[in-house]
Amino acid sequence: MAFIGVEFEEGGIAVVSYKWLTPRRKQTFWTPYKKQDKYYKSLKLQDSPDEHKSSLHNVVRNIFKTDGCEKALKKIKEAEATSDLQSDVDDTNQKKRRRVARKLYDSDSESDATNDNSVLPRPPLLKFKKKSNLGRFSKSTIIDCDDTPSVSTLSCLSTPVSFAERKSEDPYNIIPVESTKMIIKLLYELKEQNKKILSYITSQNTAIGSNLLPDVPVGLPLKNEQDINLFEQYLPKRENSFTLCDYLSSVGGKDGTSLTNNILKRCLTNQLAFSFSFKGKGVNKLFVDFYVKKTV
Repeated sequence: MAFIGVEFEEGGIAVVSYKWLTPRRKQTFWTPYKKQDKYYKSLKLQDSPDEHKSSLHNVVRNIFKTDGCEKALKKIKEAEATSDLQSDVDDTNQKKRRRVARKLYDSDSESDATNDNSVLPRPPLLKFKKKSNLGRFSKSTIIDCDDTPSVSTLSCLSTPVSFAERKSEDPYNIIPVESTKMIIKLLYELKEQNKKILSYITSQNTAIGSNLLPDVPVGLPLKNEQDINLFEQYLPKRENSFTLCDYLSSVGGKDGTSLTNNILKRCLTNQLAFSFSFKGKGVNKLFVDFYVKKTV
């Protein structure tokens, strides 16, 4: 059977889909919708319940079972108005009284009672205890609801509390003065640290800038004998020699040999380097006689 009339343990009766019942049919999920038309639509389509949003209620017994949605709604209305409907699980022919569930509406006007968008009657609210762990609020607060909620109860529950009201009542939203001072102090320290970091980065950028290729009369590495002659005229000046040393000091290497080779590659091309004698042998010009050797 697709549609089942059930009686809740807290009181009240309603039509539910067989998909809403738990496997043992002792409990049923109830849709989170507040509008009557959305409830009817979910019931007719037999939507599967969202276990995270739907509430779970105990079922005392099944009143009837039927395949038609309209037929089920008609039967539940008869059960609300009279007490003639029998339970299919009752073995006796004795008629049982049915509690007439009050219908709740979202408006005070009587004309809204026939509107399809009227508020859906909900199962009775459960009793529960709400405990607070905050000092003077540590005593348990018991919230007790009637078996059948009244219109005033519904309006109280459905009326949202403003953020300002919640904030004023919640002691967690109040930041102590000591904590505020500590936060300000930490922010100030972070600001000072950022200044030091920016200053250090700026100084590093300046140092790196001094190691850029100096303004020499010829391009490096030197390519021919004419380039080295012009370079030899440039290096004797003290400031020019220091500038070239700063530039070459940025060259790295794994050891002394690799460092020297990397510096020579910055200064001379391979073709020009073959025209020099680095060991003092042969007929080539001695590299030791040039200013560039002293700089290297």
